[in-house]
Amino acid sequence: MIDIVIASKNQAGFLPATLKGLKSQSFKEFNIICIDGFSEDGTDSLIKELPNSLLEYSSASVEMAYIEGVRLSSSKYISFATTSDYLIDDTWFDTAQKILDSDDNVDIVWASGINISESGDFLSNNLVEAMRSFPLGYRGTLDKYLLVDFYIPELSYVIRRDILIEIIERNRLETLIPEGKNRYEFWYYIILYLLENKSIVSFLPKRVFAGRIHSNSVTSILSQKHSIRKIIIHKANSMFDFISIIYHKYLQKNIFILNYKYSIKEIMLFYSFLAKYFKVLVRSFL
Repeated sequence: MIDIVIASKNQAGFLPATLKGLKSQSFKEFNIICIDGFSEDGTDSLIKELPNSLLEYSSASVEMAYIEGVRLSSSKYISFATTSDYLIDDTWFDTAQKILDSDDNVDIVWASGINISESGDFLSNNLVEAMRSFPLGYRGTLDKYLLVDFYIPELSYVIRRDILIEIIERNRLETLIPEGKNRYEFWYYIILYLLENKSIVSFLPKRVFAGRIHSNSVTSILSQKHSIRKIIIHKANSMFDFISIIYHKYLQKNIFILNYKYSIKEIMLFYSFLAKYFKVLVRSFL
């Protein structure tokens, strides 16, 4: 079984595509756990139309909603999704589940996708470098994959639930994350875990999802920072280059401190997390 944890709030205009992608999956043994932020546009009514769905209301951030969903889950595997993205490969969950079932050493599996506009128009392909570098796919430790591409997109990756529980409890994320405003903080702790434990990961070179880019999204804002993009090294051939890429990619994925009002406590959290990240990266090369 796979539990699909969805964070939603007032996304009824996009949700039908998400639900259609789920209903079309050849693999039917999955549950929907939706943490809704008290939507006022009928989002919750649409969720209730899905079989095997659990709807909970919460005022939590997206990251905390994901953690609440993990706590409510009971399946062996978990995937995360927002209500504006959708699957375009009807066999994806079947493929992911078979890989994880067939090899207990693999902790997470993911694939590529496409980026679309709010209106659903095609914008670009996702994970271009990974698709080019691993035309037959990749199976190995995460550090080697991150030399090529840093992003593991939501709705694409399927991960073992027991790993997520360990990450949440070891790092006390239910206490830590509400203090910050980082949209991707839970995701970064997942990356840390996979690096620290030298986990075996699996990337498949196929496009399985459509990710919607909103005009006011963090991704859209950061894509405009061309000066930062120029700093990022295209290829990494040493540990120091690798750390440089991770550093700048981390800044890309976070909301820039200079552009937003952060408290001293949040800035300290940012840099303490970054220091821990570097330590794990260095250790992964030894």
